[in-house]
Amino acid sequence: VIGVALDLVASAGMAIYISCHERVAFDSSAFLLHDGEIAIENSRKKSKDVMEFFNQGDERMKQHVIKHTKIDSDFYDSIYSDEYWFYADKGVELGVVDKIIGKDCDLDYIL
Repeated sequence: VIGVALDLVASAGMAIYISCHERVAFDSSAFLLHDGEIAIENSRKKSKDVMEFFNQGDERMKQHVIKHTKIDSDFYDSIYSDEYWFYADKGVELGVVDKIIGKDCDLDYIL
């Protein structure tokens, strides 16, 4: 499976994109890695249950990113609570992007 970042790869889209066997992007493609967003309105106990579930999901996402990129645990922890935006060139450095269209391969490569 070849993942192609046409423009924006954000949030859950990042988890899907980094799962691809090969990942290509345009130079202007933007990426977002962050902790997501949640709003909970419920009883205290049920809210705590939901938060525990999301805490488990956070750890799963961290392990997924570490497995499929060059991002290590320390770097992930340092950016986790931020809105960490980057372009394709930084994506290559982070092991998120394998090739940049027009630089590492031609557009024909994905057509």
